[in-house]
Amino acid sequence: MTTIKDIAVSAGVSPATVSRILNNDATLNVSPETRQKVLDTAHSLNYKKKSRASGKSVYTLGIVQWFSPQQEMEDNYYLLIRQGIEDFCMQNCIHVVRTYKADLNYMDALKNVDALICVGKFSKDEIHRFREMTSSIIFLDMPVENIAISTITLDFEHAMQTGLDYLTALGHTRIGFLGGKEYLADGSLFPDVRKSLFINYCRTHNIYVGPGRGSAAGSIIAYCLGITDLDPIKYNLLFERFLNPERVSLPDVDTDIEFSKRPEVIRYMTRKYGAENVCHIVTFGTLAAKQAVRDVGRCLGMPASYNAHLSSHCTV
Repeated sequence: MTTIKDIAVSAGVSPATVSRILNNDATLNVSPETRQKVLDTAHSLNYKKKSRASGKSVYTLGIVQWFSPQQEMEDNYYLLIRQGIEDFCMQNCIHVVRTYKADLNYMDALKNVDALICVGKFSKDEIHRFREMTSSIIFLDMPVENIAISTITLDFEHAMQTGLDYLTALGHTRIGFLGGKEYLADGSLFPDVRKSLFINYCRTHNIYVGPGRGSAAGSIIAYCLGITDLDPIKYNLLFERFLNPERVSLPDVDTDIEFSKRPEVIRYMTRKYGAENVCHIVTFGTLAAKQAVRDVGRCLGMPASYNAHLSSHCTV
């Protein structure tokens, strides 16, 4: 039978420290790493606390993070979520099994947990596999369309409403939106509801926003969600241009903002998300000598016949 002394020898700390950690002594001043090392050692040695009136048993909680350790270090949001969970577990002597989806065979490490917290976004197949391990499961930052599964997500609708109400109350009417893309393990794109909420708010508060541009206007789903204003059925637009087997990458939906208000939108996005997270996108093109002469002449208001004559003398 494993004793406190055995744990102390294996973990490299004093028996008194082990005892205080296992008994959740809040006055003990040790690093989180030392505390977790003692709990891990106790678990690996199959340590069982002596029964008391409460009869509590050792509890193991699994945490699976959809980011890799490197990605997590670059995303303070998911990092703080995981650290908050682990801090609570340390304070309450709950053994933690932490895994990342980037880990090799990460599912195997979760097979003997009593409960599971899944942080981030996961595919339907992954959700099914998690549920086979334990029925005590909760997803953080991801809605799951299953009444038997508990989830905790942000109220994006309320957050968007509050943020835009604040900006419009200050008199702003040139408000931009910059969203991201999140992909699940099966390659599918996780829907971002914030964009449709943003567009709907703009349309109901006299903030100009483009009606839909390019191949996105051919999507009936984009029209039904209010992302575009054009009815593709009414105007006989081709959906195949928006999504077809020959297209290498998935399509995206652009949002146009008034050209005269572009600098203000850029300033807003820079203030909101930081200069290091905002960038310009440009498409470079090349022109041959003759075409360059014709285009320059056209921009200078020269007659087309003169431009054609001048370009005919180009030999490059």
